[in-house]
Amino acid sequence: CSYNRSEARFEVFNLNAGGEPYRYLSTLAEDLKNQNQNLLFAMNAGMYRSDYSAVGLYIEASQQKQKLNTVKQGFGNFHIQPNGVLAWNQNKSIITTTDDYSKLKFNPDYATQSGPMLVINEKINPNFLERSDSFKIRNGVGIKDQTLYFVISNTAVSFYQFAQFFQQQLKVQNALYLDGLISSAYIS
Repeated sequence: CSYNRSEARFEVFNLNAGGEPYRYLSTLAEDLKNQNQNLLFAMNAGMYRSDYSAVGLYIEASQQKQKLNTVKQGFGNFHIQPNGVLAWNQNKSIITTTDDYSKLKFNPDYATQSGPMLVINEKINPNFLERSDSFKIRNGVGIKDQTLYFVISNTAVSFYQFAQFFQQQLKVQNALYLDGLISSAYIS
């Protein structure tokens, strides 16, 4: 699914009004419907701990819920370097590495940090192995000319294959891995 920031309203959600985490996209859709809002598209994104708190930067409705995570070493996909940030405000959307984001003076309305970056300045992340045997359903987001491209694979793919799709088919400047294994999307 592709969306231009000027044509669509984007938000991130983690907890419902009662402070409970949205565990399923269908629960979010139902909750929004009860508030007379219509969810057109949703995708799980970002990395979370077992208590559903964000591992990295999380900003919702201009309120920072979790600070930028600049730890470079650790377990899991989040720590495959470089990781990155998807952020936007009323004027602009960005996908950039965590290091580059930390140097920006960008005031996002919404942001999520995830990892690894798939494509950086039109090049596939050099830490990916072309012949990797780690295949999973994966989802991610890329950006080109202020259009965000949300992608979920139909079959299990490697990081390299997934990044190659963003680079060669969509020709994005940058792309960020959002999730794997439990990747899901909601399209109305």
